Amino acid sequence: MKRTFAAAAPSLAAVMLAGCAALEPPAASDEPLENTYWKLTRLGDGDVTAVANQREAHLVLHAEERRVAGSGGCNRLMGSYDLEGEALRFGRLATTMMACPAGMQTERAFLDALEEVAVWEVEGMHLTLSDADGEPLADFEAVHLY
Repeated sequence: MKRTFAAAAPSLAAVMLAGCAALEPPAASDEPLENTYWKLTRLGDGDVTAVANQREAHLVLHAEERRVAGSGGCNRLMGSYDLEGEALRFGRLATTMMACPAGMQTERAFLDALEEVAVWEVEGMHLTLSDADGEPLADFEAVHLY
């Protein structure tokens, strides 16, 4: 009996250690660029905060139709995009035409930045859109809606 346990002890220890390793949280992975709700957090070198009683500025790249939808904070935006590897270009964007009492300068700067986007990079839950020179234009944070 002692020999059987002694022979099985190394195997039992390996199983117990493997079980403990399974309790560690999984390694963080990058959010997908497409089909993710990206909340605008920074434009150039300035932080962006939502205006009270208005939508937060955000965008979602819908992979199936290659369409972008979102909000500048006041107005909804929609349009097309082209994606090839790390290269990203937005087509002509359309917006609704509401006038809001606050946040219009941020919305205009956001739309102007989208016109200059050339490349993208996702690290974890953060998306950075940059121009052709690699200068960051806008930063986003992934938001899980469900």
